Amino acid sequence: MKGIVDNGGRALVPVELRRSTDTDTTTFQVWIDTGFTGDLVLPTAAIEDLQLEPSGSVDAILADGSQIGLSTL
Repeated sequence: MKGIVDNGGRALVPVELRRSTDTDTTTFQVWIDTGFTGDLVLPTAAIEDLQLEPSGSVDAILADGSQIGLSTL
């Protein structure tokens, strides 16, 4: 895997995803977070392009201390 470091100092690597084995792949540049928990966060547009369905939700704490619920796929 070969990536880049952008002007903001973020490490970015290409990741190919597909909905199923018989669909085309879509390539995304993803940001490698130093606090990686094993989850991949995608923008809404990518989720819609891949036609992914929500499978649940998870609570997230934002930088201001507020808590929100996020859909998981």
